[in-house]
Amino acid sequence: MASEIAVNEPSGESSAPHPTILSPLAALRTHGPTPLHRRSFAPVAQADLLMDGVG
Repeated sequence: MASEIAVNEPSGESSAPHPTILSPLAALRTHGPTPLHRRSFAPVAQADLLMDGVG
């Protein structure tokens, strides 16, 4: 039965470590905004300024 399965118990199978996922603001700083980002949003405007010197 599914209710008897312990969800947090390791299954015994090994798996590769999960990749680190960037927070949305960290991703903005790393990759810059897309054309769909609203430039008046302060973190996007700051990331846009940072990206001007890259490339």
